Amino acid sequence: MKTVRALTALLALAAAFSPSLASAERFRIFTDPGATHEILSVDRKGRDQRIVVSKRVDRVGETYAKRLIDCQLQTYQILGYGFAEQDLKRELPNPRVEPIVAGAISEEIWRRSCR
Repeated sequence: MKTVRALTALLALAAAFSPSLASAERFRIFTDPGATHEILSVDRKGRDQRIVVSKRVDRVGETYAKRLIDCQLQTYQILGYGFAEQDLKRELPNPRVEPIVAGAISEEIWRRSCR
């Protein structure tokens, strides 16, 4: 029993300090009622930044987005966008820095990835 507890504690500690955090939880956003969203990966970039890959599913299909989020400044950039996850490998040229706006999809992605 002690071995199981020790292993569980070790895994929890490793997950807490892992550079890549992922959430397989699906969620809805009230301003986007016809869709479900999912954060596929969160990678730390420095102290306050995260690179987040998310998926949006609605009746038409799936779309993927790759964002650079600044948790401290509450801004984001769309680095990539597409209809398949491999589309995100082609980053957008000169992505604009945008503020996080209350009620927007980016706000919920920011809130979940910057905890």
